[in-house]
Amino acid sequence: MSNVIPTKLLLAKSEAQRLLDEFDRPGDDLASALSHELRTPLTSIIGFSELLLKNPAMDEDRRTEYLRYIHDEGVRLSELVSAIVSDVLVAERSRGSR
Repeated sequence: MSNVIPTKLLLAKSEAQRLLDEFDRPGDDLASALSHELRTPLTSIIGFSELLLKNPAMDEDRRTEYLRYIHDEGVRLSELVSAIVSDVLVAERSRGSR
């Protein structure tokens, strides 16, 4: 269990690096790439929470499963945002030192 968080952080950092690499290529749109990466977990969070809100009598196992999806996607989103912000700050510092 202790390896789960570092592994997730590494994955989030690799996703952030991939996005920054896309930005460095001519013709690519960083805003479009970021929008896609951020909307994917948000769509899951909103969708599963709406299902929970619309079905208050949902059985406990399914409810727990949906809450787990919401939690996991929230963590994924948080890690992705942290990794992107961190990488952007590093990139800005390196541009400033040129």
